[in-house]
Amino acid sequence: MECLDNKKLKFPGRVVSVFKSDEPNSFVHGVAFKIPKADEEIVKQRLVERERGYDAIETVFYPIDDSSCVKEDRIVLEIFVSNESGSLYLGAASERDIAWQIYHSKGINGSNLDYFLRLTHSYRQCFPSHSDLHLEQIEQEVCKIAAEKGDSLEQLIGQIQ
Repeated sequence: MECLDNKKLKFPGRVVSVFKSDEPNSFVHGVAFKIPKADEEIVKQRLVERERGYDAIETVFYPIDDSSCVKEDRIVLEIFVSNESGSLYLGAASERDIAWQIYHSKGINGSNLDYFLRLTHSYRQCFPSHSDLHLEQIEQEVCKIAAEKGDSLEQLIGQIQ
């Protein structure tokens, strides 16, 4: 099996991490995928391998419709959450430091910048009436870094759309 240890890379990539909150009304926007029964076991095995270092927890997922209204049906599912004692946790950092790392890092699956730009694009497509201040602040810092380097972030973003 392919080595998944990003720590062996000079600049390991950051990924989006979800942390369990003590706030009873906190939430995370996301997308759930229905896995065919016949594939559940193999998919779960692959996820457990890929997400090692994270904790699997059961949570309630509230689907929204196209108008961003929560549907009445809810789904209990399993998600992987990070914890500060996990071996893959890179530590807290300012938005500028996270942006710098995103801009300069590559993981085993490619450029962190590409991953981040696709994430922000997908977030806006899936949740047009919601915002994520942390994500937006990191994106602003990524744009500043691109401008400082004379890179065209618009051209990179255009390749994604």
